[in-house]
Amino acid sequence: MRKPYSFFPSAMIYNTPMKSTKPIVYVLGVSGQFYLAEALSKEFDRPVIGITNYTRIEEEITPEIRNIFDTIYSLPDFYFAHKKELEQMDAATFDKTFSKLEKKLSIQNNTALAQHDRGLRWAEDYKKVKVHQLATMMFVDDFLNKVTPVFVMDGVVTYLHLVLRAACTQKNIPYPLTQNSRLNGHINALHINGQHLGLQECFKDLENGKQTYITNEAIKTADKLFQAFIETPVRPAYAVNNSVVKLSLTKIFSNLRQTLQLKKLFPHQRVVEFDRAFHYEAHPLTYLKNGLLGKYRRLEQKLKKAFDDAPDMDTPFIYLPLHYVPEVSDMYFGSAYDHHSGFVAQFAKHIPSDCQLYVKEHTSMLGQRPTAFYKKLNSIYNVRIIAPSVDTFELTKKARAVAAVTGTAGWEAFLLGTPVIALGNVFYNFLPGVYKASINDQFHDEFIDYLDNFKPNKKERLNAFRAFYATCGKSKNGDIGNEVTQDGARDNAILFAKAMRKYIEEWGYTINGNFDNDLLNTPKRGAA
Repeated sequence: MRKPYSFFPSAMIYNTPMKSTKPIVYVLGVSGQFYLAEALSKEFDRPVIGITNYTRIEEEITPEIRNIFDTIYSLPDFYFAHKKELEQMDAATFDKTFSKLEKKLSIQNNTALAQHDRGLRWAEDYKKVKVHQLATMMFVDDFLNKVTPVFVMDGVVTYLHLVLRAACTQKNIPYPLTQNSRLNGHINALHINGQHLGLQECFKDLENGKQTYITNEAIKTADKLFQAFIETPVRPAYAVNNSVVKLSLTKIFSNLRQTLQLKKLFPHQRVVEFDRAFHYEAHPLTYLKNGLLGKYRRLEQKLKKAFDDAPDMDTPFIYLPLHYVPEVSDMYFGSAYDHHSGFVAQFAKHIPSDCQLYVKEHTSMLGQRPTAFYKKLNSIYNVRIIAPSVDTFELTKKARAVAAVTGTAGWEAFLLGTPVIALGNVFYNFLPGVYKASINDQFHDEFIDYLDNFKPNKKERLNAFRAFYATCGKSKNGDIGNEVTQDGARDNAILFAKAMRKYIEEWGYTINGNFDNDLLNTPKRGAA
């Protein structure tokens, strides 16, 4: 068991002499990010400061890991140091302090930020969450008073990340996001609006007959990948690995082994009071209970025929694949549509009367929702719930249109030449031929007009894929598991850091905030 961290007013827990240059800041959520931070420090020749968001991640910080960072700040330490004070604060003072910090950190909608955090959104204790929110805002304010980052990076979306992003945006501190790409073994960097860095610039460049951002060799590779997908579309490896449609004893035993680790069965008290209190980690018995409940639901849904496993492909239909829940990108970039039963019911009201809505469950969600969820949606006269086992690409090719919030099913439909309705802030919604939509009174007429005028354009689709390939970085996003081994974590991190250098040098001028000049070594190509 590690020694308790000491409490400082700034929540600083490790300290070595700082270098003179502005640091990179990394908000750490998984252990693979330790190595990403180390590689970024070496690639940019900058000190790196870590922020820990969970008590569980702090248990992974060995003496070797500590040496990566000039300083590590702990949100859990800060929370525990101020928890009693905030709980005892009278309501008027609490609310005044809360509002003052919201204004100072430029937080527009604090309720939405809590809802975007998939732990906090399920917390039932209003006061406990408010204390957590205020402590987090105090932490971010205190941190940015002491540290001026050259840029900030993070992993999963939690309340801390969102508050820090808002404050950094106000202070013109760059905050690029990253995610694993649909292209196996690659990442994409994102703007805070969900667009991929460089994608629009590269696509426009190619449409104008230029190759500013892509080599001839890269074009040849991209074209081969594009043609292979058009001829035989396949799901990426991570989607196949995460699927629960087919029973896998290997996966079951692996999950059991992970769940029944001693540190999870008998966690440090700090884990119970922070990670579990705010739903960032569940008790192992909860996982076991949910696993058994899922098996029961799958049997019940099969007996009650909740899914159509042989849908009529000749009837006119719109294909709507559901997302994994809770899905971070769905909650953050598609928050208006993250309540699935609600938005499916609304969507069904606005589609053409000659169409059915084929709603396909996600392959990782089988057994996760109650049977009543599907029964309710199936009761809508023009909605059919499609089994997760039905081939997504057959549905995509036969559909009159594919609708997506932030899912890549819309991207795949675009590549295959099928009309696409993009409801969320997703990277492909700017492309010609994609209908960037909102479910409102105008949707019905606009959608019919879109379908009447839709003509698939292979040149646009090819250039979009070329731009996508050119703006992918070869690495993974840091999670150590099936895709990144412990032994390969540092090699993967080096690739990640090189990809980030390219993103910043090529498209740093498009990111909110101001990078230091020494990070922008190339001309601002494409800038007006």
